Amino acid sequence: MPKKFLKKEVLHVNEIFAIGNGARKIYQFQDNALIVSTGSGTTCVTYKDSDYALLGGISMGGGTLDGMSSLILDSISPTDLDNLANNGDLKKTDLKIGDVVNQIGNLSNDVTAVNLGKFKRGENFSDGDIAVAICNMVGEVIGTVAYLNAFLLGTSEVYFVGRTSLLSNVRIGIEKRLKIAGINGCFGKNIRSDQNARSARLFL
Repeated sequence: MPKKFLKKEVLHVNEIFAIGNGARKIYQFQDNALIVSTGSGTTCVTYKDSDYALLGGISMGGGTLDGMSSLILDSISPTDLDNLANNGDLKKTDLKIGDVVNQIGNLSNDVTAVNLGKFKRGENFSDGDIAVAICNMVGEVIGTVAYLNAFLLGTSEVYFVGRTSLLSNVRIGIEKRLKIAGINGCFGKNIRSDQNARSARLFL
């Protein structure tokens, strides 16, 4: 953005500060925290000693949903993709641990072993099946990154911001992975309210 837009001064804010400060405005946490911003990609930010720092990130997120749905389902929005996914069945698309081995440690046989692993085995997939597989894959990757960083920081909670984590089928994937690790995910339901819309735009 330029320094002025439509004759108005533009205040430039560091992205990491915006993510962290936006999360604090929503969740009101005081102690050290892990914030995961789910936008086009996924960014992990720490809050410690009254300061925000970039912990790392991955290139999978809402942009992945948009790209894959455009390629496979002829340009469908993330919201429409999420709605379509409600009619899908992951049992038709993903390989579970129970499908490929008897047991891996203490993991349940229902845990995903291979995202999209059944696509090559046949062509009997509905658009809903494809949609839920894409949403779940993105959610499980985000959830895995979140809990690994939570372990690194020694925290049992992760604060999520960004529109991608508000998509119900992505969130299900995130929460499945967090549950494996015993980590609690906070998803800030209040950012949908009108009174918080302006603050929400800072980090969506």
